Amino acid sequence: MSTMTSYSHFIRWNDSFERGVVEKNLENGEAISLYDVAVKAAKLVQNAAQKTGRFIAKAARAYCEARVRTAYYYASI
Repeated sequence: MSTMTSYSHFIRWNDSFERGVVEKNLENGEAISLYDVAVKAAKLVQNAAQKTGRFIAKAARAYCEARVRTAYYYASI
């Protein structure tokens, strides 16, 4: 398709030529399943949520440890 002009979407092709172009484009590609796309998207969202949850838990733990250290520091003065 790289040899076609940028105005190729204005061209009216006959059915056999259009069918040939579509078949040629589909030969090298794979069919896309909406289920597969949805599963990949769900895994991506799940992974992002897990990472965000781990980050929040780690930050909360660090905050609590810092409060404990501060309390020990001020108690020792």
